[in-house]
Amino acid sequence: MLAAISEWSVHPWVLGDIGRWMSFYNYTLKSFGADTMIMIGNPPVHYEHTVEEITYENYVDLISALDAHASANVVTLYLGKDVEPHSLRDYRHPVEDVIYLTGSDYGEVNYPVLKGRSNLDYVCIEMAGTQSLWAHVAIAVALHDRVCKGS
Repeated sequence: MLAAISEWSVHPWVLGDIGRWMSFYNYTLKSFGADTMIMIGNPPVHYEHTVEEITYENYVDLISALDAHASANVVTLYLGKDVEPHSLRDYRHPVEDVIYLTGSDYGEVNYPVLKGRSNLDYVCIEMAGTQSLWAHVAIAVALHDRVCKGS
């Protein structure tokens, strides 16, 4: 499995066209050979998944999602200061059963629930500025790096 986890966003334009917003994730995953998109929380409006090549899963919270994939290697794309992350530039991606984890486009992952979990790496995408990336862009950068490094 090669997957991504993100959280539902409640930005007004997402609410107006949730299918378009989810296509950013689905087609990014599809482009890099990932097979599963996992969303956390309740969809803010009805969403019907239509991308056959990408399995869609939805969990009420991050703990439930991670428990459902307990053996997976989790790569948390991290900008915070609580943990010293690996630099993406030097990071060696896990070969199989990998989930790339981001927060929502306007929030952060609930990092305290990650403490004590095994098979977990924190990775930082270095940027010139301080603006955080949209979640689907961060996932694309990490997956591109994975492909370039032959993982």
